[in-house]
Amino acid sequence: WSKALMAGSGDQPFGTVGYGTAISHDGTSWVAVGDPLFEIAVNKGTILYSTDAVTWTSALMADSGTQPFGVSGMGNAIYNNGTSWVAVGDNRNSTDAGTILYSTNAVTWTSGQMADGSQPFGTTGWGNAIYHDGTSWVAVGNNVVADESNNILYSTDAATWFSAQMADSGTQPFGT
Repeated sequence: WSKALMAGSGDQPFGTVGYGTAISHDGTSWVAVGDPLFEIAVNKGTILYSTDAVTWTSALMADSGTQPFGVSGMGNAIYNNGTSWVAVGDNRNSTDAGTILYSTNAVTWTSGQMADGSQPFGTTGWGNAIYHDGTSWVAVGNNVVADESNNILYSTDAATWFSAQMADSGTQPFGT
């Protein structure tokens, strides 16, 4: 094994104390998500991309140029469906980043929103897993505020998300 490094600095990708949580490949690019444990200011990121799996670069938000998942956030899962990437994570209550992010190039990312304009998984929740079945995206996560329980979300475009309901009761999966 050889150590992967950040482009330009030669530093460790998620910092000296951070860690990666998931990785995906689309045939051309690698994308990794993780938690730099507050080392973002020193060229670490929550979403990293690479074309050779050796040299990595921090991805940025398309609208602001800031770190995905915010300054103290972390990425938990990543998936590529052949045309788009979707990452879920924890923005740690940051107002400058979302909990579901999507990209078509792995370099710049955009926050997904609920159909009503609110934050996926509420204001204090996070995403744990993401999958695409060829038609729809499905994300699962945790929301710690009972009246904002969006635990299973679905989308056809990765930009607009809807809360899933139990078929028999119309209530939130995993309770409120």
